[in-house]
Amino acid sequence: MNYRFYTLLSICFFFMVSVSNAKIFRVGYTGPQVTGTDYADFQSAHDEADPGDTLLFYPGNTYTGNASKPLVYMGYGYFVSGTDANTGLQLITGNLGLVIHLLAGSEESSFEGIGDNNGYLQLYVDVPINDITVRRCNTVYVYSSISGDCSNWQIIQSYNVVIHPSGNGGTTRLLNLRVENCHLSYFDLRNLPAGSSGQVSNCVINGGVDLTGASIYFLNNVCYGASFTGAAGTLFENNLFDFAEGAYDITGGTDNQFSVDMSNVFVGSTGNSTDGQWQLKAGSPAIGAGAGGTDCGMFGGTNPYRLSGIPSIPVFYKLTAPSRTATTNPYTITFSVKSNN
Repeated sequence: MNYRFYTLLSICFFFMVSVSNAKIFRVGYTGPQVTGTDYADFQSAHDEADPGDTLLFYPGNTYTGNASKPLVYMGYGYFVSGTDANTGLQLITGNLGLVIHLLAGSEESSFEGIGDNNGYLQLYVDVPINDITVRRCNTVYVYSSISGDCSNWQIIQSYNVVIHPSGNGGTTRLLNLRVENCHLSYFDLRNLPAGSSGQVSNCVINGGVDLTGASIYFLNNVCYGASFTGAAGTLFENNLFDFAEGAYDITGGTDNQFSVDMSNVFVGSTGNSTDGQWQLKAGSPAIGAGAGGTDCGMFGGTNPYRLSGIPSIPVFYKLTAPSRTATTNPYTITFSVKSNN
């Protein structure tokens, strides 16, 4: 007899084993409380944590606060409930959101699996901060209220990403920015000092992009319903566009495809999850169209998008036992584990 259970909310046990020198704090956990481990709010857990520790967030709240330490912020993924969810995952209800003001000392923080059920990850840059990683998050907003430079940010394998540094009145340049294998909804670098730089690769772009004064390299993307401003002189290679060459001052480049019928590119929303609709259909012109023969779009390349943003750590997903009670000695139980890399 098999007894299956999906333990996205119990990943901390395995994670503790593999990260022996760091501690995990549970935020918003409603089960039996452990003193020094469980906290109802973000700020209390943050203030108790040491650099390198992990804050594991549970559903039912939008957590807010100030970050001044390099920590790991981890949720359980997204699109795990509702009509457009991915199947085969634990049904988790309640929103999970995170609104964080990044202060001095928060460099090298990472965020993963945040933003489910109308939740989001909202990052406010209140001082120049470098080396921030956002991975497998949903509805990601990046705003700034200051001047100065932020270097080496990475936004990877995330859905519905909005990058708008001046959206909170800031003039922060983004240097060596990497946006990879994402669904990119809005990318606005206007009203900033010239010189923002970086690369956008293997993304699905379907919103406004303003590159005024920036030097951004676009590689292996599929642009569906996107519009561009300030793109003259920008290097585009191996991208698919649904508009004609010359529109938005995008011309030439290497191995770009223009006026692509996007109905031939993606599997579409019918019968698929919110993020699964952007997978390439059989015969798609994006298959093998990227540099080196890789696929274009968010499921291509060496680090493809993962459905529902399940964090890249092992989880227990099945227990197999002969009965519900131990009737033999020895009593054999088999645990099954997925890597989610």
